[in-house]
Amino acid sequence: FNNGNLAISEAITNGETVNLVANKDGGNIALPWEGVWNVTISNDLSKLTATTETPRPDNFPATIYMVGHDNNWDPANPTVIPMTETAGVYEAVLTFANNEFKFSEVKGSWDEFNAKAICISNDATVALDQATPLYKYAGSNCKAAVEAGKAYKVTIDLNENTITISESTAIEGIEVE
Repeated sequence: FNNGNLAISEAITNGETVNLVANKDGGNIALPWEGVWNVTISNDLSKLTATTETPRPDNFPATIYMVGHDNNWDPANPTVIPMTETAGVYEAVLTFANNEFKFSEVKGSWDEFNAKAICISNDATVALDQATPLYKYAGSNCKAAVEAGKAYKVTIDLNENTITISESTAIEGIEVE
């Protein structure tokens, strides 16, 4: 069933048109926030436009949570990524045991964690130093071009719905200039 499904190639923004691509993994198409949306797909199935009059919420969670090999995939005991002084922007310097992980707005059981999950497209990998689109309330795992044991600065921007991962020099989570 999922072979040949269409997926989006970039994050959806209100009123903008995005490209549709064949997605062998059957990725979901996630809208950037909850509300009533009008979704239009071109006749040749190559473009998608989504519009809404539902205002973008400006209430952001205080932290973002991450699970992965570093915490034995335990959604009740995740790594915390705190909000910066800019509302909706979260940063932490982390080391990774593996290149696969998952983000959420909440911690708890897998049902709770997945219900508020934040991820990238199924076929995508977060390239270093590039803002990669994030999709709210989509349950797939994220992958990144990271090496085990190295420190990386992770920036999640829910205003722009992006994640950026950059190499970092850090000592016990403190960046060295």
